[in-house]
Amino acid sequence: MDVFTFDNISINTPLPTLPQFNWGGGQSPRLNVVLPNFIRHSPSESVLTAMALVKELSAAYPHIRFISQEALGTTEDMFDFATHVKPLENRTIEVISIVGGPSLPIHRYDVFFCMHWSSVFLWKTHADLMASHGLKRTPFYYFIQDFEPGSVPFSTTYGLILSTYNFKPYTHAIINSLELGAFLRRQGFSFAKTHVLKPSINPTMATWLQAQRLTIPAKPASPYLLVVYSRPNLPCNAFDAAMAGCKEFIEHLSAKDRNQLRIVSVGDHHPHIDLNGTHVRSLGWLGMQSYINLLSTAHMGLSLMISPHPSYIPLEMATMGLHTVTNAFYPGKDLTGNHPLLLSVTAPDPKLIAERLLEAYAITRSQSPEPSPMIMPASLSSHSREYNITKLKIDPILPS
Repeated sequence: MDVFTFDNISINTPLPTLPQFNWGGGQSPRLNVVLPNFIRHSPSESVLTAMALVKELSAAYPHIRFISQEALGTTEDMFDFATHVKPLENRTIEVISIVGGPSLPIHRYDVFFCMHWSSVFLWKTHADLMASHGLKRTPFYYFIQDFEPGSVPFSTTYGLILSTYNFKPYTHAIINSLELGAFLRRQGFSFAKTHVLKPSINPTMATWLQAQRLTIPAKPASPYLLVVYSRPNLPCNAFDAAMAGCKEFIEHLSAKDRNQLRIVSVGDHHPHIDLNGTHVRSLGWLGMQSYINLLSTAHMGLSLMISPHPSYIPLEMATMGLHTVTNAFYPGKDLTGNHPLLLSVTAPDPKLIAERLLEAYAITRSQSPEPSPMIMPASLSSHSREYNITKLKIDPILPS
């Protein structure tokens, strides 16, 4: 029998290498904004929301330090940081990366804003140093944009991510949707302070809808267009279930109905897929205006998200007049009744998906093509992101 000593065992830690902290003096509060990166080209809605939150919070901090967990890009690649903080006399803005750089100067008046789970361990290191100097640990802002443990199997990484929700006395949580907030609450998580932010409709889409007088133009009489949100490399988007559901859906159609159906996928580019003679044409990633133009002519949508977060995509599809199939995630997310055009499945089962697509197709065919009033989903706000953030009235964290 082989016998292993501890030296034979290696652990590949999922934690990023933390910088060496250099404890020093400081006289006034400094907000440390820790994000994966600050690249401004095609940022996610979560990053844009994080930057809007920072701008709202920045009024309380004379010093702002943006800390990237990846290497910095060029000045042209990154956000214009001065536009993401509120004007303040004698304001200082610093931009650094913790990748391969020198030690990170910190002091007792540092406050941390975290988004990705791994950034919480920067706050924890600072908090432990505070305690070692006989000072109270300073709370931190935690922008929880999804249930991140769900992105990995049960593992060391899962346990570490889950642990970031357990710093209850110090966590000022800002949760990125009503459904995610309900999920965390029903799972027993609680925080020192909790703010639940309702996602806002994309401003470009909002402007387009305003120009249409909040009316969805008549859809083409034929062919019928199904738009599938596809990201094959992201398991949470259940690409396999979506394609299998589409295949079963098509198999239930007559030859005539198949000839009147077109399927395109948007998101990440993938090879075109032949589903028994009906092709799924991949359009890849579209700019927002091209995406709006596509949705304005589409009849049905399919967007799965195996997460308690509803995802913007099915909400946007329904807003744009598409009969949209998405999935529930219990406890916390079931978009049934959220919008008249949203059809939810209880699980990413191809049979259930096909049944809902057939239902959507039957409804689509039964309706005459004519303009219809825009209806906002209950989970999506018609107000701007900035308005909704201001409405939260987040109290600033000020070190004692």
